Amino acid sequence: MLDPISAVGVAAATVQFAHFTAKLFAIGKEVHDSKGTTQELVHLDEVYSHLEKISSSLSQSLARTGTISREEQDICRLATSCQQECVLFTAAIDKIGKKSGSNRVFTDFQQALKIVWNQKAIVALEKRMMRFQTELSLALIIHMGNSQATIVRGLQSLIADTQRLESSQKHQVDGITSLLREIQKRQKIPSNQRLKVNDPSIPEEFKNVTSRLPWAFQVASEMIVHQKILRSLYFESLKIRHARIQNAHERTFRWLYQENRKDLSVNDNRVRFVNWLRSGDGIFWISGKPGSGKSTLMKWIADNKTTKDVLSEWARSGVVQNFSEEVPVVTASFYFWSAGTTMQKSQQGLFQSLLYEIFRHSPDLMKKACPTRWQVAESGEHQEPWSMIEISETIHRTVSIAGRSTRFCFFVDGIDEYNGDHFEMVETLEGLSQLPNVKLCVASRPWNVFEDTFGRCTQQKFYLQDLTRGDIDRYVQSKLMQHPTWKSLANGDIHYDAVGKEVVERAQGVFLWVFLVVKSLLEGLSNGDTASLLHQRVRRIPSDLREFFKFILDSLDPIYNQHVAHFFLAALESSESLPLMAYSYFEDEYDNSDYVLELDTAALHKSEMLSRLKQTSRRLNGRCKGLLEVYGESDEDERRDTDQDNPFYYQVGFLHRTVRDFFMTEEMRREFESRLPGSLQICLSMVKANIAMIKKMPRTDEWVQSSSFQALVDTTLNSSRKAEVLNGVPITALMEDLYYALTKARFFGSYTFNGIHWKDDFLGLTIERGLTLYASQQLQYPASGPIVKRQLRLKEHNYPILFRAMSTLQIPATGEPDVCSMVLYLLEKGCNPNETCEQDLHMQEMSSYRSNYYTLHLKQMAFSYENQTPFSYLLSSVGFEGTNQEPIAQKSVYAGRIRLLKHLLTHGADPHHYLGNTHWPLFMFILDRLFQKDSPEKLSWYYLEIIELLASWGMNVNTPLRDSCCCGAPTPWIHFIKLLNSRTYINHPRGELLARVCAILLKHGADPTPERKYYDMKLPSVEHVFQFTFSRRVARPLITALHAVADTEASKLTSSPRFPWSLWSWWWN
Repeated sequence: MLDPISAVGVAAATVQFAHFTAKLFAIGKEVHDSKGTTQELVHLDEVYSHLEKISSSLSQSLARTGTISREEQDICRLATSCQQECVLFTAAIDKIGKKSGSNRVFTDFQQALKIVWNQKAIVALEKRMMRFQTELSLALIIHMGNSQATIVRGLQSLIADTQRLESSQKHQVDGITSLLREIQKRQKIPSNQRLKVNDPSIPEEFKNVTSRLPWAFQVASEMIVHQKILRSLYFESLKIRHARIQNAHERTFRWLYQENRKDLSVNDNRVRFVNWLRSGDGIFWISGKPGSGKSTLMKWIADNKTTKDVLSEWARSGVVQNFSEEVPVVTASFYFWSAGTTMQKSQQGLFQSLLYEIFRHSPDLMKKACPTRWQVAESGEHQEPWSMIEISETIHRTVSIAGRSTRFCFFVDGIDEYNGDHFEMVETLEGLSQLPNVKLCVASRPWNVFEDTFGRCTQQKFYLQDLTRGDIDRYVQSKLMQHPTWKSLANGDIHYDAVGKEVVERAQGVFLWVFLVVKSLLEGLSNGDTASLLHQRVRRIPSDLREFFKFILDSLDPIYNQHVAHFFLAALESSESLPLMAYSYFEDEYDNSDYVLELDTAALHKSEMLSRLKQTSRRLNGRCKGLLEVYGESDEDERRDTDQDNPFYYQVGFLHRTVRDFFMTEEMRREFESRLPGSLQICLSMVKANIAMIKKMPRTDEWVQSSSFQALVDTTLNSSRKAEVLNGVPITALMEDLYYALTKARFFGSYTFNGIHWKDDFLGLTIERGLTLYASQQLQYPASGPIVKRQLRLKEHNYPILFRAMSTLQIPATGEPDVCSMVLYLLEKGCNPNETCEQDLHMQEMSSYRSNYYTLHLKQMAFSYENQTPFSYLLSSVGFEGTNQEPIAQKSVYAGRIRLLKHLLTHGADPHHYLGNTHWPLFMFILDRLFQKDSPEKLSWYYLEIIELLASWGMNVNTPLRDSCCCGAPTPWIHFIKLLNSRTYINHPRGELLARVCAILLKHGADPTPERKYYDMKLPSVEHVFQFTFSRRVARPLITALHAVADTEASKLTSSPRFPWSLWSWWWN
């Protein structure tokens, strides 16, 4: 039976063919104008392209049909006939094109057909097309008259998905819904009067419906493509931060849109902000102290209807238009979160989220903004992950295409929580704001980097703590009034009224402080505190947030010290929020340190799981006093009941970024570590808790194949490696227990064909994650055979073991693992860095999880990988490393790559290796990367060290190429010089990087005068290229070095040129 979406695809392609051919035959028959020309022309190339596209859609749709029901047979039969006719048409048009020569435009399609067919064949074809269109219309009306029909369910599914994605396609959805209702209404007639597929004509009452079918299915096919592209942009944590930000109290922030009050001047903060929304441009900066409520305000502004109303005035201003039409304003928001996932604190996450929101609001922009992805989606191919460059270019293209017909306003919160270079973030935001018809509202703490850029314009900023005194007063009074005893106590008693006023006075605009103080006051009211005791509560609480957090910890019962330290250190250790279920197993460790080894693999019953989660939530709340809080995984309004049975649904995170920052200090870490029992290690504790969750979670394919479960496996292996490094011994018992738990969960069955390879799969996982001690222990068993001959199976391929050690370029949850010691161990055991893979290397299958970066890299590097080696596998990734990590972690990745290259080169890796049928040795791809626009200058040290390493270990840029490259250069050095000569870097920051590369290559033997050897090529001299490519400051020492090398070669005094490095020392270091 057809799946619903495939059924819609079959119907859409078939209707499109019938409608298109009918239109073709109509061209030339319409009434001619006074000049005797038709209103339309037939462009053969366009017709051919369109029919080819329809034919491809039909082929793919019919390929997915499988076994079909009786009700679907008529439509599939017609679709098959349609495909056959499509082939006939394209063949005829191809012949017409060949016979007509340069004349490929006709005023009459039938006249064009007469070039290759006789009149009788053309008439027969036209009649066949007319009958075909009638049969198809009848078949679809009959089929869609049944509310349970496959196509109907497909259309309903599309509508539901469109509504769930909140895509702005109301007109299309309403049109399809109306058509379905009308068809089903008209079909409610006696059976003897119902339509039949082979009826010679369509009854009059159905003709209106029939005329709307082409539009409906065209819209449906476009909706399918829209949804594919939106899903490719969506990531699981896209909306989580928005959900976690507290909604503004109902009586707060109203002041922002009260700019019409008579007591306000034009310089008032509220007036300035509303004026900016209405007519301003550039960036408006909302700044504030930590905990002052910036994120809550940004969420309130972005979600507020008044914001959109005021922005509509901006959209209408200064635009020549028909005033009966609205100019749409696309708003999109992003909330950086330093405690969240990689995507929640990176530029990739920012751009991907903004583009998702843009396309969700304006799906009609998709087709032109990303035509390649549109074609891929139409053809049914897999949507590859987006790269930063592609997303950035698509946003720029989208804004350009929209022109003045659409305006964009982006709200970006927490830019101080971006894990990267904040100067770079400022440049990125300024670049966005300079796009036509785009402006941004951003929020951050008042750091110098933001103050220096965004704070210069006093008309486009405000400091939140200066504006929220009234909000704090209303919040305090509202919360206290909600307590049942407050009204009776505070009624007319000035001492109780003074409690609220004292909170407002001491708050200094910090909402987080107020929230915690009010929580303490409500607890006091429940205990029956008098006014004087409530005053004492407020006065004992430090005004400084950090001192307040310390005060909260000191007030805890000492009996909980170990548990509290355990909870907070686990939260700090994890790069993302941990599931609540993990904290429940932390508790079990105090009763039995080996509890996980004694757990069976029977899944917890729903009642047991909920009971465990409820108890753990109570313990967290009681022991951590709200500084760690439990929250749901998503903010969707309508969640399935089964979602809350998911052990990953409930997460634990810090109340606020300020809390996390406080506990991240070295002082607090040391204090927590001193409270732990001597036998307890956080990394080992996390391994045990994760294995326990794997053992006791539901046994369903949905959970096991989910990204949450895969991330759980990743974090388990990452923590296992930390435990190995910390203790210097393998954690064999826990690793064997993990293997047992994963086997029982059918984890390996999700990406291997049968169970006999599961042990190898697990060994491959540990090798990929750098668990050297455990993996080497397993590899040394005599039964496993010599290490150098070992091949590990993954999916349908076997790979040499050294490949597996380097196969994971980017693990989504934990970043790139350090496998240097693992690779060194394998090399020392005799593994060959130049060993070629026996079959084509499918890099997306080399790891247990697909690497987004390698998938993109392969699409950009157009050569065969038939003879890939471990060394070429690593080197070909240079420049395509993931950049979604924290700066320190990212620098560690680059340093790890350098160490890996050193290990491979010192064990005989060949930089002159050729990949497949390419014309270049491997190292030339590194040199070529230096000229690509996305190659960052900030990584100069990384590229220079790689090139120095390669040159030191045998890279010879004078070696003749296998075949001349695209520019005809006979050697890599000449190719490099010709690239330099093709552009200038006099005032370009990359100039110094390229000059240093030239110096390294000359130092290691690059020919200083290649124009003499290859005089027939009429090459410019290297000195000439240096003079006109680089600034005088950079070129002077380089040319001096060039002459020194040339003189040395000429005199043959030494085999190693005396390179004048002293000339470079003033800028080299």
